[in-house]
This record gives sequence, C-alpha cells and structure tokens, in this order.
Amino acid sequence: MQIDIIQEINKYIVVYGMDILTSIAVLVVGIYLSRKLRKITRKFLEKAGIDLSLVGFISQLVYILGIVFVGVTVLNKLGMPTTSFVTVLGAAGFAVGLALQGSLSNFASGVLILVFKPFRVKDVIQTSDILGAVEEIQIFNTILRTFDNKTIIIPNSKLTSDKIINYTLQDKRRIDFEFGVSYDSDIVKVKNVIREIFDKDERILKDPMPIIGVLEFADSCIKIVARPWVITENYWPVYFDVMEKVKYEFDKNDIVIPYPQRVIHLRNDEKI
Repeated sequence: MQIDIIQEINKYIVVYGMDILTSIAVLVVGIYLSRKLRKITRKFLEKAGIDLSLVGFISQLVYILGIVFVGVTVLNKLGMPTTSFVTVLGAAGFAVGLALQGSLSNFASGVLILVFKPFRVKDVIQTSDILGAVEEIQIFNTILRTFDNKTIIIPNSKLTSDKIINYTLQDKRRIDFEFGVSYDSDIVKVKNVIREIFDKDERILKDPMPIIGVLEFADSCIKIVARPWVITENYWPVYFDVMEKVKYEFDKNDIVIPYPQRVIHLRNDEKI
C-alpha cells in the first residue's frame, strides 16, 4: 500500500514536477513584485500630489490585488480550473465575510473616512481616550502617533462610530485662560496688564479680538477670563508663553494670585 502511494507521488512529480517548480517561482516572484508595485504606487501618488490619506489606502489595496492575481495564476499553472475556483472562492468569501464582519466593517469605515475626510494624515485628533497625530489611514486601521512617541493602531470602525475631535481641521483656535486674582485687586488694572501682554505678542490675532472679562466671584479669588485667537499651529507655544508672562507681569504690578483659603472658627464650650 505504501509502495503504491510512493509510486503515485513519483509519477505526479515526474508529470507535474516542472509545473510545481514554475508555480513556486511564480509565487515568490509575484509576492516580490507585488511589494515593489506597492512602493512604486506610493511614490507615484506622492509625486502626483494625491492626498496623503489616499496614498496608504490605495497602495495597500494594490498590494492585496496583486497577491490575489498571483494566487490565481499559480493555481492555473498547477492545472486547477480557475472558473470553478472562482466559484468556490466566492462561496468561501461569503462564509469568511460572515465570520469577519468586523474586518469588513473596518474596510467600509476606511472608505467612509477617505470619502468624507473627517480627518487627514498629519491631523491631530482625539477619540474618547486617545490623542495623537494621524500617520497613515490603512484599509482596516488608522495609525496614530502620540506626543510621547507611541504608535497606536485603531480599527477604522471605532473612528467612525466614536466621537472625534479634530484639533487641526480649522486654521484658527481660541485659547481659554482663567486667572485668579485677589479681591483687593484693581480689575481694570488686571485687564490692562493682560491686554498689554496680548498686544505685544504678534502671534495673537487682532481679528477676532481677544475677550477679557470677569468670569466668576469664587471663594478666595476673582476669576478673570481671557480668550485670544491664534493660528492653530501656534496654540501651545502661545499658551505656555502667556502663562509665564502673566505670572511675571502680575508680580511686577503687585497683582496677587491668592492661595485657596478656608476660615475656621474654633468654639470653646465650657460647662458651667
């Protein structure tokens, strides 16, 4: 019995040996060329000025289609009827599709992201629990890089079903400052000091004009709100500089930033 099986295998190798070797060569070369084609497609799209969001998506799609083409070619070379294979592949694809609904959902979500563009590559976005810059939009996932240099891979379906805050979509942003000053402070003087800081900083826009006013009479201080507008890329540099300058100018003008205070009354009850 074993001898018969070995003989059949030998016959198969003799008859189809060259086809098997050719198919292996086609498979190896095909995978290599598919990868090369992906790189060429990426470079071509980048030189053509195509939106970076589409570059990664299309290049990866080209790679997958190349692999499918190579697989069909190999099967055809081995003598398998590709027509019946396509039918079987369709049935198998339906079954796999049911099993991989999440992946199909991610693919559909990736298409929606590219069509409606809620964010693009290099945008800074925030989900419910993640903040980072978009590095690449792939077929099934979107890759973000956080500001402490972590790479985070998020399924596309999560990004289309969750709330997304895009910090860089608009060209202008408002910075909301709150400063607490003592109740002994001259409100007009405080506002003038803040306004002077804003006037000297060329990065702060004149239109819209900054808003400065009293926000609240808190327990231990008067809260002053200041809301200047800046170009989006200047948001954090201006924020840090203004915070430092306000402390310096308040000290220079004897404007007190009070500590939280509590008044405690002690009662000494004596028994008669």
